[in-house]
Amino acid sequence: MDKNITIIDKDYSQWVKELVVRYRQSQIKAGFIDAWGRGYKKIREGFEGAGLPMPKIENVDGGVKVTFMRKNANNSQTTPNGNSNGDISVEIQLTDRQQDIIAYLRVDGDTTATKLAKLIGISKRTIDRELSFLRKNGFIEKETKDNRSPWVVIDR
Repeated sequence: MDKNITIIDKDYSQWVKELVVRYRQSQIKAGFIDAWGRGYKKIREGFEGAGLPMPKIENVDGGVKVTFMRKNANNSQTTPNGNSNGDISVEIQLTDRQQDIIAYLRVDGDTTATKLAKLIGISKRTIDRELSFLRKNGFIEKETKDNRSPWVVIDR
């Protein structure tokens, strides 16, 4: 194969394929791309070296789904989450904002989502997501089923 590719000698699609192959080979040779099979090992070594939790890697519909876990040692709390095998303890990492929401709700459980959003300086939609997360993971709950009832912070 010649070093130079001339479009006149080949059809365009063949030329593009050859160009891509040569580009990939040059990237591998230069060390920018690893040979097949070493990527996962490098990811694992990188996360372990940085003291971070390993990402969860799953096969999903013929593709790959990677979930990165947040590390925030100062804000970790454990909450029970049910699954089909029974209750298990799962460590939930609370952000500073989530901790602020819990602090506000401890002081005034009657606070509305709109008032919380203004106090913290975020949108109503964001506060709704945060409240939903905290409720779903067992950090807060409503006193009764009525949506207008006060919030109750569940002590751990």
